[in-house]
Amino acid sequence: MTPDQIALAALGGLVVVVAVGSLLFVRLGRKSTDAGSSTSAGALSSRGYSGPGGGMSNFIQPPAEWRGTTLQVCGLWPYAIGAGTPMVGVPLGRHIHTGATLCCDPISWFQRAKLISNPSLFVLGKPGLGKSTAVARMAIGLAGYGVQPLVLGDLRPDYVEVIRALGGQVITLGRGRGHLNVLDPGEAKEAAQRLTEAGFPKEAGEVLEDAHGRRLAMVSSLLTILRKSPPSDVEESIVDQALRYLDRNFEGVPVLGDLLRVVQEGPEELRQVAVDRGDFAEYGVATEVARNPTLRVVPPLLGVWPLDRSLVRNSWERAGVSEQVCE
Repeated sequence: MTPDQIALAALGGLVVVVAVGSLLFVRLGRKSTDAGSSTSAGALSSRGYSGPGGGMSNFIQPPAEWRGTTLQVCGLWPYAIGAGTPMVGVPLGRHIHTGATLCCDPISWFQRAKLISNPSLFVLGKPGLGKSTAVARMAIGLAGYGVQPLVLGDLRPDYVEVIRALGGQVITLGRGRGHLNVLDPGEAKEAAQRLTEAGFPKEAGEVLEDAHGRRLAMVSSLLTILRKSPPSDVEESIVDQALRYLDRNFEGVPVLGDLLRVVQEGPEELRQVAVDRGDFAEYGVATEVARNPTLRVVPPLLGVWPLDRSLVRNSWERAGVSEQVCE
């Protein structure tokens, strides 16, 4: 035999030995697997069994990616348009692409649909494209759901006719148009009375104190705006005690003129705050118009907010809706 033939025969014998060894190894692995044992030394992972014969791969090659337009890959991924919005909220119209009914309002999307984290809405658009119309439609739909729309500062106005059509209340404010009583506690007294009758005196007191704090803050804010400086501690204490005196002794809803009259009369509660030491003359000096900026500022307020008693009150007792709008 030639050297080439000898080498070829040796290589063939080596291949046969490797093939037989592989078959024996696979058969032994199957037997051990059938008996409940594993040929791998490690546990199964996302990359396969670790150890000899486990097939574990240390590197997973990422799949190939291609990029294409919607027209080109529409057959591979036919969901080019997302799912429609849920049928929750005020119906606004139809989707411009799918024609499906579009429902949207911030209250329903927050409370029922859980799509947004707070019930707010920001409307932005060019003039004359329907911003006010969309908001008015939401207000009408929400009124049907039992939500009371409040339109504050409607200067154009955009929503006066809508609120009137819903049977709501329109409050016109301005010089020579309407008056705002900053001392009106609203429905706080009635709410506190209902809480007391229901056996919740602590909550009733909290409601009254909250209403008192709002009125005190409003009077102090008006004084600060007109005086260009905040009232002093003594002045704010006098106003605080005057408001409490009106709550205890005044029948009806007081106005700023009643507050001024109580300060001028000087009941015992106010004199203690002014520290007059039992001398009414000292109290008069402390509250004198020329000396005390508080009383010097109140008369201009009387001209801005006339002290007649024909003031608009909230009509919460009205059956159905009780919307309000301020022009």
